[in-house]
Amino acid sequence: MRASALRRGMNLWPPLLFAGIRIRHIGDDYRAVDVELRERFYNRNYVGCHFGGSLFAMTDPFWMMMVMRNLDRSYTVWDKSATIDFLRPGRGTVRAEFRLTDEALNDICANTAVEDSG
Repeated sequence: MRASALRRGMNLWPPLLFAGIRIRHIGDDYRAVDVELRERFYNRNYVGCHFGGSLFAMTDPFWMMMVMRNLDRSYTVWDKSATIDFLRPGRGTVRAEFRLTDEALNDICANTAVEDSG
C-alpha cells in the first residue's frame, strides 16, 4: 500500500479520528512519520490539558508499522510493551516525529539473529 493511501486511511480510523489525531506525513519508504494532536474540548482531561490516553494513542502504532514495512516477511513484529513519561502538561498542538534509521534496523536484525547450533 502506498504511504499516502495509508495516511489517508489512518486519518479516518476511529481511534485516531475521534481522539483528534492527524497523521501529517508518512515517508514513501515508511522511515518517517509525523503526527500531531490539536487540543480540543473533547481531548482535554479534568485539569484542561491533553488527555494522556490521546497522547499515547498518537504514538502507539507507528514504530511497529515502520519496522514491519522495512523488514522482510520472515520477521514477526509485535509491540510487547510501551511506556510514556510525561515531562509536563501537554497544551496546544503537540507533535511527534518518528524516524527509522539504518542503524536501528541493523540493531534489530542483529538482536534477533538466530544462530544455527546444529
